[in-house]
Parts: sequence; structure tokens; C-alpha cells
Amino acid sequence: MKSENVRAEVQHLKSEMAALEELLRVYEQSAVDQSGRVEAAMAQVREHAEALRAIVLGTATVSGVDFFRSLVAHLATVLQTRYAFIGVLHETDPGRVRTLAVWAGNAFADNFEYDLRGTPCANVVDKTLCVYERGVQRQFPEDALLARLRAESYGGVPLTGRDGRPLGLLVVLHDQPLRNGERVRQMLTIFGARAAVELERNRALEELRRSEARYRALVENTYDLICEVSSDARFRYVSPNYLDVLGYTSRDLVGRNIFELVHPQDLAAVLAEFQKDKGTATFRYLHKNGEWRWIEGTGKWFLAANGERMAVVISRCITARKRAEEALRLSEERYRTLVEQASDGIFVSDSSGRYLDVNSRGCEMLGYTREELLHLTVRDLIPADDLVSDPLRLEAVSSVQVEIKRRRLRRKDGSLMYTEFSAKRLPDGRIQAIVRDISDRLRLEEQVREAAKMEAVGRLAGGVAHDFNNLLTVINGHSELLRRQMGPQDPLRRHAEEIRKAGERAATLTQQLLTFSRRQAVEPRIVDLNAVVTESTRMLRRLLGEDILLTTRLATSPALIMADVGQLEQVIVNLAVNAREAMPHGGTLAIESITHVSENSGPVAHLVVRDNGPGMDRDTSARIFEPFFTTKEVGKGPGLGLAMVYGIVTQCGGTITVDSVPGEGTTFTIELPMATAGQLGTAPPADQRLRGTRGETILLVEDEPIVRRFVREALTGLGYQVLEAANGPDALQRAAAYAGPIHLLLTDVVMPGMSGRQLAEQVGASRPDLRVLFMSGHSDEAILRHGIKESGQGFLQKPFAPDALARKVRELLDAGTRRSGMA
Repeated sequence: MKSENVRAEVQHLKSEMAALEELLRVYEQSAVDQSGRVEAAMAQVREHAEALRAIVLGTATVSGVDFFRSLVAHLATVLQTRYAFIGVLHETDPGRVRTLAVWAGNAFADNFEYDLRGTPCANVVDKTLCVYERGVQRQFPEDALLARLRAESYGGVPLTGRDGRPLGLLVVLHDQPLRNGERVRQMLTIFGARAAVELERNRALEELRRSEARYRALVENTYDLICEVSSDARFRYVSPNYLDVLGYTSRDLVGRNIFELVHPQDLAAVLAEFQKDKGTATFRYLHKNGEWRWIEGTGKWFLAANGERMAVVISRCITARKRAEEALRLSEERYRTLVEQASDGIFVSDSSGRYLDVNSRGCEMLGYTREELLHLTVRDLIPADDLVSDPLRLEAVSSVQVEIKRRRLRRKDGSLMYTEFSAKRLPDGRIQAIVRDISDRLRLEEQVREAAKMEAVGRLAGGVAHDFNNLLTVINGHSELLRRQMGPQDPLRRHAEEIRKAGERAATLTQQLLTFSRRQAVEPRIVDLNAVVTESTRMLRRLLGEDILLTTRLATSPALIMADVGQLEQVIVNLAVNAREAMPHGGTLAIESITHVSENSGPVAHLVVRDNGPGMDRDTSARIFEPFFTTKEVGKGPGLGLAMVYGIVTQCGGTITVDSVPGEGTTFTIELPMATAGQLGTAPPADQRLRGTRGETILLVEDEPIVRRFVREALTGLGYQVLEAANGPDALQRAAAYAGPIHLLLTDVVMPGMSGRQLAEQVGASRPDLRVLFMSGHSDEAILRHGIKESGQGFLQKPFAPDALARKVRELLDAGTRRSGMA
């Protein structure tokens, strides 16, 4: 086959040579008619013909890689270019070319891959012959290959298959202008076609090799017994499983007559089937150990490549089936068990869609009994509006092509189930569908999308939180100090109160932004969900009003979880307030805590908040946790309440789902992991009562002047001695110059030049009894990045009130904890 192709290609090239010789004759005749140009024209034509002849002779007797290498070498030599290469489009990225042969200077070079974007090769691949006789680098300044080769000129021709599909390209490059651009075009056109043929031939050979390898792998690894038999009934090939089942070696069987091992009583039937073009027989065959094995085989005759008549026989050992019908019954039962235990629903219907059979999982998914389903059709389970938008076309179900599609199905209880299914027409015309419930998967995908949106908004929130919190620390702190200095009857006191309230609202909004984006600095500890629900309901009874009936139901055992108490209370309050606003004319609100062991998550606690309000439609429920999404009137709220709830729950490692039907109320279900044994063993001790100040010295480090002034005034007002510093280096100098004891370092976390933790390490090296209190307006992410939570030191989140600052400072000074755990 290979030699015939080569001969055909050589004949094709000879035809082209004949055409060129005719062209030569015409050129010669034309040259005679032009006085003074005869010799030049004939020399040019002869040179062209000689060049073509050199390339033809250099490539006519080779193929494959050798052909490509010979082609680029001869092409570069004849066209007097420094470089030539042939490349094919990358298998997975059509924007790249992989070279098969490269000629550089006077030798072959290593193959490489080449990005087509911004190169002349991109134009070539678009089925255009391109020749740039000079200045190619100026036209393609982004082409790194042209620059590396210092190319001045370029010529390329696309290589296309017979179907017009682009395969690759043939390129020549030179570091000087091309001498004869028309000659380059002609040569590239002629040998581009030849190279394309060779590329297609190589691809066909490669596909043949792959096909043979697949066939060999299939035969070598199949459980069937496969052999090839000659026309005189002798084994030519025996598969490994054939040998394993019958106990022979290949040497035992190859060349042996196949009928020698057939049971005498079955020989006549086998001989009769052997004479047919395609025969099937069931017979006994002799095992090497002397036992008879039942074999069921099918053989078919075919002509081999050399013209010999051969048969391929595919057999199966059915000894077990023949020994006992009971084994067959058990096998059928095993198959039925497999179908019944499948995790997907398996349905069989007739061509009109009426169900004929269904497995247990299918019944379980839809809530019907098998008998009930057999009285229904496929259309009975599909919502009417879905049938309008996506009509059911059972007649289009194929017996060959199986597509995976999605549909909603209505369960017996009326609820909708999202499914993914594949349907196939069976040989008898029935339709078999395999149905998978993907409702949970779609919910998870939606949660991932929601998390991505919250992550984006959270990055924005975390970025501005620091500046907001610094400003709010000053606003809230000074308004509180100002309010304390005013008497109850001072006419300006109400202005200070309004400033403080506005600052607190701004601080709450900032914390909500950080909370739903999971960037708020929190202090999780072991808490009993039952206790949090009990404590929250005391406040909720006053908050909800008398027209809302509030009921609670607590888990029978402690629901110990790891969470921030303040955040958990925010979740309950937000959900309760959301329910109250949905029931302006009164209603019932139930809060319930449940503990159980989840199959997937282990021990978990559930917090369920249920109301009997108007409920929500599906579109509203799908967006309920989006930040800034609200159904309230403009000015009634920023739409962060439920987004904050989502953020808190996610930050605690839990999940939240909403179940709502218009007219039937809404239920929020929060699942939180129960505290582990290790967490229970590290629960912090209860807070100690704080004592008054004793004139201790505090080193205050804060790079924001207005915050530093406020904190200094608050601390000096409490009776502390304060050393001020604007940054880390300044603080080191103040600490070194101060001879007395420094009892507490109060420092910002993120500062230019030196972080708060780095400062604490350096100051603490010379003052081992130093207590450290970090403060920051940054998000929890920044605090974690600077290692504050792992340091074991105190932390105060901005904005903070003077009282909170006083309590935290006093707590650390009284606790007397030494610096520890700092790297």
C-alpha cells in the first residue's frame, strides 16, 4: 500500500515536470521573440526547472518524517533561504503550530511549537499563500520568532486536506530579501500540495495504527474467547482469555486442527456451522485437564489482506449455565438486584410514554408505588408549563445516540424535582430512561455562585472597612466622651446623642458588610444553641410586638456549637424581624433547635425559623440571600439582612436553606456542625470582673493621628500613663528611651514599614512581661494574614467605644498573661 502511494505521487510529480517542460518550451519561444532577452529568459526558466527537479528527486523516494525533512532541506537550498520548516496545527489549540521538520542554515534544528497570534503564519493558516519579499519584521513586530531568526523575508503556504480542512503550513524564511518572490510562490504552491498529501497519508496511517492497537487491546483484554481460524480449520491466533479458560498455551493450539478438541457428539453440528458464512454453535470443548467445557461461539469468514480466507470466532464459556438452570435463575436475580439497588431511577415505557416497569429508586424519588406509576405516563409527571416550553418528543428517542438532558418532574406530593436523564430506544421499541435527581447538586451549584458574588462584594467591603472603622472610632469615641461631659439638661447633649447614634448605625452597617462577606473579625467559642435561642427570645418578645405569637422548641440535649454569640444572636434577630415585616397584620413565628447525626456531615445542630406569612415565589427565594436585594420600599432597608445571615452561617461552617410557598409561609433551616471533642476541651474560661486602674503605663502605637488622639484621651481619662508613637520605628525609640516599666503595648495591626505583630516581637524581646493588645479596622482576612489570632494576644476590633477599650485594657492588665506563641 505504501509503495503504491509513493509510485502514484511520483507519477503526479512527473506530470508536473512535463507541464513545466512545456512551460519551458513556451518561455523559450517567447524569449526568441524578444530580442536581447533570450538568454536571460531561458536561464531563468532552466533555473526554475532545475530547482523543481532537485526537490522532486530529493523527496520522491522518501515518506513520513524523512519526506518532511528532505523537503525543507531541499526547499531551503533551492530557494536560497536560510530557514524552512513544515508544521501542523496543534491537536487541542488551533492557535498554535507544532513543527515536524526544521532546516536552519545548513543543518536540521529541533522541532518547536509556535504561537500563531500576531505572526504571518496566522494569515497562511487562514488558507492564504503569503510572501513578504522584504521587511517582514516591520509588518509583524510582535512575532518573536521573526526577531530571533532576524528574518527579513518570509514565504508560507497553507496545507489543507481534501475536505478543505486546514492541516498546517510550509514556510521559508531568510535573513535577506527574497531574490525571486514569484519563484518562491510557485515552489511553495507545488510542494505545499505534495506536503498536504503526505500529511493526510501520515494521519491515515497513524489512525490505522491506533485502530489496530485498539483492536488488539480489545481482543487481549476481553472476557470473550477469540480465535482466528484458517480455511483448513487450524488455529492461527488464540486470545489470552481463550488460553486461560481452556488451560492451554499458545504453542499447544496454534497450528492445531480445531475439531480435534470438539466433543464427538457435537462434531457434526459444529462442522455444519463451520461451512456457513456466519455460523453459531453450542458445543463441548476439551479442557487441558481432561474436563469438558461448554462453549457457545459465533464465527464469520472474511478475506485477509493477503487474500486468504479466514474466520474469526468469538466464543464464551457457558459451562456454569449448562450445569444448572438454577445458576441462570440466580444470575437473573442478581441482575434484578443490581437494577433495584441502582442509585438512579430506571424507567421503561412504551412508545406512547406509558410506564411498563420502574425500579425501587424511581418509585422512591417520585413518591409513588410501582403499581401507581404503571398507571401513569411520562407526561403525567412533567409540569404543564414545561411541556409548553419544551415539548416531549418520544418519537425522537434514538436507539443509537443517547443524549443527557434535564427536566423537572412533579412528585406525588406536588413538589418539583430537578432531574438529569438519558433515554434510549430498546430493540423491541420500548424506551428506557435512566433518571438522576440533581436537586441537591443544583442547590450546591447555586450556593457556589452565591458565594462567588458575595466574595466580590466582600472584597470591596473589606477594602473600605479599615478607613470607615478608623473614622467611626473617632466619631463614636469623641461623641461618647462629649456626651459624658454634658449634663442631662445641656441643650447640646441631644446633638452628641444623634452623632453617636448615627456613628453606631454606620458601624453596624460596616459590620454587616463584613459579616455577609465573611471578613468580620469574630471570636467564636463553644456555645449552646439552646441557650442562645432562649436568650434571644426574651428580646424578641419585646421587639416583635403583641400581634406576633412567638413559640420556641428546644433540642432535648445541649446543642454545643462553635460560633460567635453576637453573630448568632444577629442571625436569629434578623430572621425574626424579616418574618415580622412579612406579617404586618400579625401571625405566628416558631423558632426550633434540633440535634441529630447527618449521614454526610456527622453530628449537626439545626436552627429552624418558621412563619405563617404570605411566603415567596420561586424567583424571590432564589435571590433572597443576594446582597442589596430587597422587596422593601426604597429607604426601608439596604437589603443586607439575609445576606449577613448567609455570611455568618457560612463563616461558622454551616449552610442555610429557604423553603417557601406563596400563601403558606416561609421556613429557614440553618445547619451548623456540632463542636468536636477537641474544641470542647479548649473552651475559654468565663469572663472575670474587671477592677479599677492602677496608673499603669501604656505604649500607644497608631499611624492614624485622629484615632491616636482619641485613644490617648480615653486612656489618660481613665488614669493611665500613655506613651504615644505614630509607627513601629517611633515606638521602638520611645520604648528604648523610657526607663520605667511599660505594662501594655496597645498597637494597630497594619501600619506602614512595620506591622503591629513585628513591633510586639521586638519590644517584647527586652520587656518579657509586656502585655499586648492589638486593634484594627481591617477585615478578619487581614488580621489572619498578620498572624494576630494565632499570637494568643488580645484583640480589639474598630470601631470601639471608650467603655469597650477600658474593659479590654483592664482585662489584659489584670489577667497578667505573658507573651506566648509568637513566632
